Amino acid sequence: MGGFNSGRQGGKKTTNQMNNLDIRRVQRAGRLKPRILCTWSWTRNIDSVSSINMYVGDDVVTLSYRITDQFGESRNYSYPVIIEWTHCNY
Repeated sequence: MGGFNSGRQGGKKTTNQMNNLDIRRVQRAGRLKPRILCTWSWTRNIDSVSSINMYVGDDVVTLSYRITDQFGESRNYSYPVIIEWTHCNY
């Protein structure tokens, strides 16, 4: 009991299995300027490349992406994210 690879298999993905979007890296890359449309990409392994489109407004970034499931069906998603700018204390 409790050997290698035992227990539940499948289920919902955890945050460790998801790509993260570091807004500081996006800013350092010069892509948080108003009225800019850009694409941000990740590579997990040779066969897996993910990307997200970002449209930057004055105080909101709209994130748009497509997910294709295991059956080949695609869904498009679009989420507005409000940006609050703060001055650095250093």
